[in-house]
Amino acid sequence: MLSKNELRPVFKKIRAGLDKDIKRIYDKQICNNVINSPQFKICDLIMLYYPLCDEIDTTMILDAAILQNKDVCYPKCNKAEKTMRFYLVDGKGCFEKGAYGICEPSEHNAASLENYKNVLCIVPCLSCDDYGIRLGYGAGYYDKYFANCKKPITKIALCYEACRESRLISDEYDIAVDYIATQNSLTEAKNEQ
Repeated sequence: MLSKNELRPVFKKIRAGLDKDIKRIYDKQICNNVINSPQFKICDLIMLYYPLCDEIDTTMILDAAILQNKDVCYPKCNKAEKTMRFYLVDGKGCFEKGAYGICEPSEHNAASLENYKNVLCIVPCLSCDDYGIRLGYGAGYYDKYFANCKKPITKIALCYEACRESRLISDEYDIAVDYIATQNSLTEAKNEQ
């Protein structure tokens, strides 16, 4: 089994090799699988990410959340501390370039999860396995955030089917997601045996 560092360039190459029209179709199918899920329907706060150019575009999820009067927040990374916090946004125009060149929200509206009953977090990844273990970019921001979060959060990883694996190497810091959304389906992660 390849290490995480060996796998990252493999999945980056798969994503970069997707035809732009096919990518747009897959992104739409993935977003529809999330939007039509019971997890999305019952959430009152949705935690999204602002996609990099080859990541799955979450704009459709944002539009659906706004249309359904859900609160939406995005992460802002603290590169020095290797942590992130989520901030409420009220549309598409409240972002600025932040850590790693990723668009991030301004800091004036920190999201307090205690005010929400059902929280759904949409998580980016390069790959995800059947057990909900994600392969990210290696900094561990989401794993650290989930490990320190005191409120239960339903977590859905967005992943192209070509990047999905039956099993990835995991370590003690990995926090599994609850569901995996691909262009084919939204499936519940298997429990560890």
